[in-house]
Amino acid sequence: MKKITIDSLDRIGSGNNIVEDLLDQQVREIETILGEEYRGMGNKVLSMFVQGGNRLQLGEEKIAEELYTKKGISRMMVQRILEQMAGASLLRKTPGGKYELSNNLLAQRAFQKVEAENRVLRTMRSTIRDRMARKEFLDEHYLNYITSSLDLLELPNEEAEFVKESRDQILRRKRRRGFLLTLFITAIMAMALLAGIQTCETRRKSIELAEKNEELKGSRDSLSQAVESERYLNREAQENLRFAIAEARRADSLLVVAKANAAKAKAEATRANENAKKAQTEKARAEREADDAIRSRESARRAEAEAVRSAENAGRLRIEAQNAEKNALLARQRAIVFSNAVVALNAALKSQELDDARLQALVARQAYNIVSASPELGLTRHPYIYNALYYAVKDVDPAIRFRAKTHGGSVRDIVFQPNGRRFFTTGSDGRVVQWDIDEWNALGVPAHQSSELPFDGDAVHNTLALSPNGDRLLVGGELGSLQVYNFGNKMIKHFDWPKGKGGEEIFAASFLNNTGALVGMGRTHAYFLRDENAPIREITKINSGVSTFLETSQGVVPLSAQFSYRDNLTEFSIEGLINGRMLRQDRGTRQITAQSNYGALTALVAEQLDGAGLLAFGFQNGQIVLGRMDDVATLEINNLVSLFKQNQSPIVDLAFSPNGRYLAAASLDGRATLWDLKISESDPTYQPLLLEDHEGWATSLCFSPDDRFLLVGTKNGEVAFWNLDPRVYAEHLCSQLRLRYLSPRYDEMETNEWRRFFGTDIKQQKVCGGN
Repeated sequence: MKKITIDSLDRIGSGNNIVEDLLDQQVREIETILGEEYRGMGNKVLSMFVQGGNRLQLGEEKIAEELYTKKGISRMMVQRILEQMAGASLLRKTPGGKYELSNNLLAQRAFQKVEAENRVLRTMRSTIRDRMARKEFLDEHYLNYITSSLDLLELPNEEAEFVKESRDQILRRKRRRGFLLTLFITAIMAMALLAGIQTCETRRKSIELAEKNEELKGSRDSLSQAVESERYLNREAQENLRFAIAEARRADSLLVVAKANAAKAKAEATRANENAKKAQTEKARAEREADDAIRSRESARRAEAEAVRSAENAGRLRIEAQNAEKNALLARQRAIVFSNAVVALNAALKSQELDDARLQALVARQAYNIVSASPELGLTRHPYIYNALYYAVKDVDPAIRFRAKTHGGSVRDIVFQPNGRRFFTTGSDGRVVQWDIDEWNALGVPAHQSSELPFDGDAVHNTLALSPNGDRLLVGGELGSLQVYNFGNKMIKHFDWPKGKGGEEIFAASFLNNTGALVGMGRTHAYFLRDENAPIREITKINSGVSTFLETSQGVVPLSAQFSYRDNLTEFSIEGLINGRMLRQDRGTRQITAQSNYGALTALVAEQLDGAGLLAFGFQNGQIVLGRMDDVATLEINNLVSLFKQNQSPIVDLAFSPNGRYLAAASLDGRATLWDLKISESDPTYQPLLLEDHEGWATSLCFSPDDRFLLVGTKNGEVAFWNLDPRVYAEHLCSQLRLRYLSPRYDEMETNEWRRFFGTDIKQQKVCGGN
């Protein structure tokens, strides 16, 4: 089946005949579905969707109702028609669920086709009304002409009755002519029969007369006395003979007339036979012509099919050419986009070297404008763009402070309350600080109040954890105990190691539920409590100071991991504390090469995502590896994937964003890196966001609950606040330029400056749109 598509209409252009042939084919498909009794309904269905050359939108219910009311077509048949027309792309379905012709060109051609048929139908109706007005019945030739279109005329009852009476009148005339011809032939045959009877009677009388004459001759002598009588009889016989002769002549005349009538009837019968033979000949000729027409039609169909195949091949070639042209155009556009992006990245990098704060801000903002206009490239968080905006904001608005300091040593851990209004920090100075946030400004710097919580502070605190309901805070570190602060009664409870055991440093700790179960993870042991009143249990674990916690639907699972390199094989071990039992999984992962020896495992984090555990491993050489744990019960890690190495020093902390899309890493090279996991695994050119404006090492990090901000703790006791949306920095630059440079040209660059950073291929424009 040939589909009527926009591409096919585009290919044929203004070829009305070809479009009409395509429409005719679709109309024949509709009439094939409806059957012979609905011949001509294809154009009727088509006319429902056009009015004055414009498309009409019709719901399936309205279409079904109208066709059932007027033509008795069932709903199932209507659905088949609509599916066929939609499958051939003659119709399309609008977002509102209605049907309309696929495009305006198709509607115009359909309107012309339907209007041409309507003109013929209007001419037929006008002729019928004119004959009715003149009371002149339709002749047989005109009735034969309009019979096939009577269903489409939809005549009123009066006009339909007139057509029926015209047909009846013709039938009456035919019957009357037949009756008169039959009567005439019967009369001729009766006259011939009567003449034959009279001739036979005359012959019989002649024979009797001859017999009487013979009798008279034999008895002439005996009847001499009766001469007078004989004479009388003779005269009478003569009179009778004359009468008989006259009757015979009359009978002969009647016989001649009868013979003439019979000959005439025979001639009529001969002509009738000849007409019948001619009719048979015409019938045979018509049958031969019909056979020839069928063969011609089949040939035409084959030729049409061949033409359709040729058109389809030509269409495919045209589409391929158009696609090639489109691809070339898209490639050119992509090349321009990439070229502009490269210019923008170079400009962003150069902007960080400028001493002029205004020019630095304009270059950074314009570089952001270029890459943000092509979001498919994903470059708005490229480190060049982000850092150019960040440092431009710092230079154009020096009063902004993106970090705060409350610790005398390195910040070891940061944890947020779920509502985002409060977070806690702890560090090597033995202090635990509560940060109460009044509000976040647009750039992500909080207005806050800080206070110290009364934990024992004569040792380093490594880890913090909030209970699931947020009513308690857990601290662990170098002390030989775990400390829990209750926000309700402001009391601290200590959980000491078993008697006789030395103090082991805790590197990670967490609540397991709201009933008081908790765990602290040391280097060689895990310290586990089922509830606050239970004695602490000491459970042997692998020798590793790297631990984390995976929150699952069954509860929190503590995990410890270890990598080692021996016998040319990288060996990987992971343990999980499940229901108070330590389960372990060991396996070799890959042959050791210069690129696969990452050094010791230094950081670990886990996150529940899509029904599985997503784990990130940080190593001594700055490498990060991702793994997936599909079944926590077996601790089987699959699909270990190495991310592109950006950090040059050990990874000391890792964190997933609450939505699981981003991974942040803190390193002793002073950087924090931010990875978009949806892009990094599929784009080999992807570069993570680099956050570098820290005083000393980056030692800890934490996302805000709404994923907008990243907090980074540093070695000198500061907490740095990073807004992860570069658009905020870009908008802040424009607002500051508007305030500081009171001129309508506050966001315009000099032509030579524009060309210096952005060349001549990118059109010069106002950086902030002139607002």
